[in-house]
Amino acid sequence: MSLKDGRCKTITFNGETKTQAAWARSLGIKPDTLWRRLQRMPIKQALTQKLREPAKILNGLTFRELSKKIGISENTLRKRYSCYTIPIDSKLPQGYSKSSGVELILYRKWLGLRARVRNSSHYAHVKIDPKWEDYEKFREEMGKSFFLLSPKKKEIYLDRIDNEKGYSKTNCRWVDAKLSAQNRTSTRWIKFKGRTLTLTDWASKLGMSISGLAYRLDTWPLERALTTPVRKNP
Repeated sequence: MSLKDGRCKTITFNGETKTQAAWARSLGIKPDTLWRRLQRMPIKQALTQKLREPAKILNGLTFRELSKKIGISENTLRKRYSCYTIPIDSKLPQGYSKSSGVELILYRKWLGLRARVRNSSHYAHVKIDPKWEDYEKFREEMGKSFFLLSPKKKEIYLDRIDNEKGYSKTNCRWVDAKLSAQNRTSTRWIKFKGRTLTLTDWASKLGMSISGLAYRLDTWPLERALTTPVRKNP
């Protein structure tokens, strides 16, 4: 085994000499990928290491294939997937009717809730009622109101009434897409002195308008924006 011609233009391995580009073609990788391999591993490993199979996340499609199909970038898709992963083939637990589409939607809402809280940095401070780790308990407390709404409003979301509190029966409600969108309009997350709240919540705590706080944050240092008392009109 030997390297020749400076930047690995020619590589001899197992008695065979090829250019870097030719070796890359035979391996099914880009020349730059092969070059990076050669910078961090022995020649034998670089030229024999198999390519990893791309992860298939939906109907046999890879991230790249799915991103092209739905028209968003691969990086955006990967970020969404890492934060809100719900098993694509998620099925109802035993004992539930497979024909119940509404039941399956509720089950996936439960899976999505747990995935958000566990995987998204935005929800790092949010807790779930320990009982809700069991789907049956979640269904018992939130299922009736969901089933009443779901046939009429297919797109409904689990909403926290008080964003300073976690997910529990007393702090959650089902809302339709319109109200959910209104609630998200000001969902700008701000972390200060160990607390992470939305722009709306910080504005409420300071007793000022959302637009007023947004202006402060865009023009003042964070600490000044969140600690300066609101000037009261005489």
